[in-house]
Amino acid sequence: MTAGSSITVSQAAVPGLDARNAGATITAQGITVQLGPGVVPRTFVGAQALSGAAVELSGSTIITSQAGTGQRGVISDGFGSNISATGLTITLGTGATTVNDNLAVLAQNGGMANFTNSAISTRGAANGIANHAVTATGSGSTVTLTGGTVSTASRGSFGVQAADGGRVVIGGGTQVTTTGVQDLTTTPVTGSHALIATGSGSRIDGANVTLGTSGLFASAARAENGGVVALTGATINTSSNSQADSDPSSATRVLSGGSLRLTNSTVDTTGQRGNGLSVQDAGSTATVTGTAISVSGTRANAAFVFDGGEASFSDSSLFSANSTAVNVQGAGSSIDLTDSNVRSGGAIGYGLRVGDGGTVTMTGGSSTTTGRDAPALAAGNATVVANNVTFSTAGPDNAMGVLADLGGNITLNGGSIVTTGDSVRLSAYPHGIAARNPGGIVRANGTSVRTEGLTAMGVVADDGGVILLDRNSITTLGTTSIGLYSTVEQSGPQFPAGIVGERLVVETFGTGAHGAMAVEHFLPADSTILLDDSLLTTHGDLASGLRSIMSASIDARNSVILTQGDRSSGLHSRDNGSEINLIDTTVTTEGTASHGALAEGGGLVNGLRTSVEAKGSDSYALYVAGAAGFVSEARFDASRLSNADGPAIAIGGEGVVSLTGSVVSSSGQWLSVGTIADFQPLTVPDAGLGGVTDPEGLETSPVFTPPGGPAGGARPRQRDAVSLRSDGRSVHSAGKRIQSCS
Repeated sequence: MTAGSSITVSQAAVPGLDARNAGATITAQGITVQLGPGVVPRTFVGAQALSGAAVELSGSTIITSQAGTGQRGVISDGFGSNISATGLTITLGTGATTVNDNLAVLAQNGGMANFTNSAISTRGAANGIANHAVTATGSGSTVTLTGGTVSTASRGSFGVQAADGGRVVIGGGTQVTTTGVQDLTTTPVTGSHALIATGSGSRIDGANVTLGTSGLFASAARAENGGVVALTGATINTSSNSQADSDPSSATRVLSGGSLRLTNSTVDTTGQRGNGLSVQDAGSTATVTGTAISVSGTRANAAFVFDGGEASFSDSSLFSANSTAVNVQGAGSSIDLTDSNVRSGGAIGYGLRVGDGGTVTMTGGSSTTTGRDAPALAAGNATVVANNVTFSTAGPDNAMGVLADLGGNITLNGGSIVTTGDSVRLSAYPHGIAARNPGGIVRANGTSVRTEGLTAMGVVADDGGVILLDRNSITTLGTTSIGLYSTVEQSGPQFPAGIVGERLVVETFGTGAHGAMAVEHFLPADSTILLDDSLLTTHGDLASGLRSIMSASIDARNSVILTQGDRSSGLHSRDNGSEINLIDTTVTTEGTASHGALAEGGGLVNGLRTSVEAKGSDSYALYVAGAAGFVSEARFDASRLSNADGPAIAIGGEGVVSLTGSVVSSSGQWLSVGTIADFQPLTVPDAGLGGVTDPEGLETSPVFTPPGGPAGGARPRQRDAVSLRSDGRSVHSAGKRIQSCS
């Protein structure tokens, strides 16, 4: 046809250009085809190639003059059929009249279409439905777009669609944009997706493309029902919102067995529930490499994997400004992160959160949060393995490094944890590692832990939580920032809490920052800490090396305990039922009233082949302080007790000391006995700090009253024969009264 020609389509049965059968070709460059005005039905067709025919439309325009439902810009139908063009413009719909089912480009039944630097759009008005710009449907059907633009503006209207085995290839800087909201006539509702591949064998491949959506429930790239979307060098920007977590407006979304591959791309979203990536349903997969995902909307995750979906990331970054960065939920859901960086900036914005049967493996990379109550890693009823990962949090309150909650199983191999926030709200603490509730367990092998805030403990086991440590360094810098802390606050045998550590180096700096502390609150479940081949050092006042209160227990063997500070005992066992048991361990204290070992209010200290040394005024290698109903006790076998600045052993009130094959040395007087009032006052009894609370809730720890009389519920303890027993006025040895032993 002659360039500049114009064709008006006025009947549905007569296309503007119509080529049929193999060998038939129409070349129509620089022409204009107007759809309408004409008679009803106005299902006008601009150009079609059928049964192997070809149409060439470079520099031409196909445009709607009279709107109608069911219009087609170009149709390529049948194997061997082909429509091609460079610089083609197709505009279906006027934008003023509401119409449905307008398709600007349709390749079906094996037909092909190829467009370069072309502008393809549908404008079925805001309430029009299913006005898609580009569609390839059926096995063998293919559309290729190089450069140019694709856009839609109606409800549930796709930019590019590959369906039922169709394929679309996009490249050369093609821009695909949709602005329409969701189609409410479908269940679930249908968003206006920029790209969608649906059905087995359907596929969209894109390189160096730009995708954008703004309507409700719209995704820039969506793969479903076995469809595949593969993008390289894509730039994706969306502002779409969603009203349900179960149906998010993710920039890239995979469901019902679809597959997504995203390489060297960028994804930015701003809408509510506008996730960067979501993968849902068994059989759905996403593979992401070298890609940066950033989301800023409320309730928007950088990656959300749920209901059995699977995803893998490598060399990528994932950031959420206001919510959890990576969220994995549901049985069978999994994500594999390799050399990728995860970051969240929002309040209660977890770095990596896993729950309800999900699994995660993370190797290399980092997880970072800066908001309040924002753990870097949290798992509940889920499994996580992290290899050489850096975890860091900067927010206050429950901004923990790593948290295993009810049924959460976390393994850390190497890597590091740093928290720098303070405890501000009641019962909220930015600990390094925490495990709480039955089944919550953390295994940390060679992982370093450092906390730098107020009441930011290194490692905490609470109410059924268990933590297993091997070759860890744990450092805390802050008031009451205890190195290791085990506590039980709930009544029931299902809540034993414990920490087991081997080859640890624990160092604390701050007032009240004990090296290791266990609290049981006289409840049925045990609170225990077990240490082997470890070094614990405290720097600060009121900072004991090992402290066990309210019927808890601590065992240490082949270890070294050092304290530097006033009123900082090496060992402190307080209350009936509390125990500290040492084997082949060395304890040294330096400071005023810093006893090597202190058994108080019914507490017990046992030492086998143990050395205890105190250095400082008003300090004793061993001080046993008790009262009627709270008889404290210390037993040392094949051990050494020494004090360079005063008596080695002191007994105040009701106390029992048993020495077998041990050596006691002091600067002069080796034993001092008297009433409690004869000695420097001890610290007022406390109930310990609260346990770990839910970052999302308003939980507070129970309030316990420190023992002030006979401890109801304390566990009974059998006592062996003793060597020295004091009632505060005299000392008994082997049943014989010894006068004036002072």
